[in-house]
Amino acid sequence: GVDGFLRWQYNDLATGSGNQWSSQFEPFGLVDGKLVVRDSLYWGYAALTRWTTPGSAVIKTQVSGSEDKLGTKRVEAVTLKSPSGFETVLLVNSGRSKKSVILRWKGIQVDGSWKHFYYDRSLPTSILEGRVTRNKRNELTIEVPAESINVITNCKIGLHGDAPR
Repeated sequence: GVDGFLRWQYNDLATGSGNQWSSQFEPFGLVDGKLVVRDSLYWGYAALTRWTTPGSAVIKTQVSGSEDKLGTKRVEAVTLKSPSGFETVLLVNSGRSKKSVILRWKGIQVDGSWKHFYYDRSLPTSILEGRVTRNKRNELTIEVPAESINVITNCKIGLHGDAPR
């Protein structure tokens, strides 16, 4: 479940010597005997895990209109609801072009507290903040960069139990 997904896997870096990565998905590794951060993996994982809370429920999420010119689905999403009731949408755009994404909820009125954070193919050394436009009572529009990991959330930073890590 969500709790297992949130666990960072650290392999034993003390074995061996010289330049090594314990796996291609490891955000940390040894280079000349020193621990270094692989920015592209570290910040990608950070975007996926910072606004998710252990014990969150996975909510059914449907994505439509995400195909590229060849008909390949390029946008995938999942929604998590924290034990305190905050929602976080994790969205990946694997396409080579940006997408305008509309998020729509049934029976929920969205307010101005929603934020958009992302990490994209430009490989910045931090998580970037995007813009959220509220269209209707239950609808938000987000511009999703090409080849990006996105988080759209109403999580209140600093509240007990939902504070980002």
